[in-house]
Amino acid sequence: MMSLYKKGAAIGTSIVVFFTTSYARAADNLGGAGNLLQRAGNRAYGVSAAPENLAGRVGQLIGIALSLFGTIFFVLMIYGGWKWMMARGDATESKKAKEILTDAVIGLIIVMAAYLVSNFVVDKIGGAVNPTGPMTP
Repeated sequence: MMSLYKKGAAIGTSIVVFFTTSYARAADNLGGAGNLLQRAGNRAYGVSAAPENLAGRVGQLIGIALSLFGTIFFVLMIYGGWKWMMARGDATESKKAKEILTDAVIGLIIVMAAYLVSNFVVDKIGGAVNPTGPMTP
């Protein structure tokens, strides 16, 4: 017979899967409206759809990598919180969960610092490659 914990986990997983697939289907039914809105916004603000210089491409790659790290942080926080809740007073399990949460927060701080440094560097490289100031002879 299934324990109450396993039944709750099965029901919770089923609910998450149901809503996730429902939203994915709803997003597919938009027919690319998001892309049309993005292109209209880019035209309105004079932003090119794809970066044309090296600094823009590097910035895109860094943004993708930092998004991945942010996702990993989120998963670690959920895992650490779940582990802490399921420790049920066990000191060793609680300590492991706290270590996971602490390490995740330290990782987030490092990633945020990396973002700030990379953003600064990419802006400076982009400004050096494509200066927008007044032309001087």
